[in-house]
Amino acid sequence: MKQLFLALFCITSVAAQQPATVYPLTRVTCEYDWYEQQAKAWRSEIDSGITDRTAWINWFRANRYAAMANHEKWSSQLGSFFLKQEELVQLAAVRIPETFEYYFLKAYHEKTVTDEGRISLKKALQLRPADPVLLPDLLVMYQYENDSVAFSEACRRWYDSNEMPQEFMMNAYNNLVSLEPNSILLVTGDNDTFPYWLLQQVKKIRPDVLVLNVSLAVYENYRNRIFANEGIPALVFDKDSNIHLSDIFQHLVRFATHRPLYVSLFAASEIYEPYKDKMYFVGLAYKYSNKPFDNMLVLRNNVENLYLLDFLKESFYTTYAQSSIDRLKSGYFMVFMKLYENFQAKGDKVNAGKYKNRARELALQVKKEEWVQYLDK
Repeated sequence: MKQLFLALFCITSVAAQQPATVYPLTRVTCEYDWYEQQAKAWRSEIDSGITDRTAWINWFRANRYAAMANHEKWSSQLGSFFLKQEELVQLAAVRIPETFEYYFLKAYHEKTVTDEGRISLKKALQLRPADPVLLPDLLVMYQYENDSVAFSEACRRWYDSNEMPQEFMMNAYNNLVSLEPNSILLVTGDNDTFPYWLLQQVKKIRPDVLVLNVSLAVYENYRNRIFANEGIPALVFDKDSNIHLSDIFQHLVRFATHRPLYVSLFAASEIYEPYKDKMYFVGLAYKYSNKPFDNMLVLRNNVENLYLLDFLKESFYTTYAQSSIDRLKSGYFMVFMKLYENFQAKGDKVNAGKYKNRARELALQVKKEEWVQYLDK
């Protein structure tokens, strides 16, 4: 039923060309054609004088996500329902000036790591302090500004809202509890960052772990404040744009030798590319180690004694975020496959069969037919 709901979500609105909520990519991902139809529908609603200004947020997202889905095609259609981001924000300044929606779009466009972006975000916050749409940007802003009190309060609000899918929280929990004391965990995406922060701030789960978003750490002020707190020398470049994600990893390898270093399974592999021969798969993360160790023993202990895995078997609710949840669940396929291959190589048919079956069940659940075929060879 939940797969049917997900499949229909991005289809019905295309067929009917009716405006529908455009959710963040961290929750729902649709095809270019759907975003094109939604951009047309929401622009039409706006031009017809709709009073609900959330239409602007939906149009903004449809416009942005279409560009991300197929930039060449999006570029060829610029001029009416598709606009460059700055042009859309400029139009909002004329049509809906000094409104929550205008300042929200302006902050997103300017980025919350810039002075201008934070000013716009704070204006939106003043107009509608309880609106949950601000929470992701607020967490980033408070992290950047080192406002620990406001950061903790925003995490509490998000947690209490129950908006964060439980599967994301379970995944973050599994990774946190399996890391060594005082570890550093490098992450990149929203779904691989915010759940960790919520668990650490609200549930006080593994606050000893430094969860460092590498995409945020490319900004000098932020990363060097974090580094200073951890007794790590500053990393300085002529411009933030000159830094590569692997530069941060290399710096930590050199100067954070007192803390175990991990990279999330869901993070960009370019982070550790120069050191890939020293990265060991331990489940939901890769551990950097100068010396070889039995990572399969660690992986098995994590899966059999530490991870909470019931959420992989079945869920009892339908959610618009199912596509994102399935992508997250897909990461566990590699976990089961590594154990299957390890036990198979050792001639342990019982355990090999157990993990092969778990991998197959997961592949079927997330509808990865090619994985099923691979296992059935």
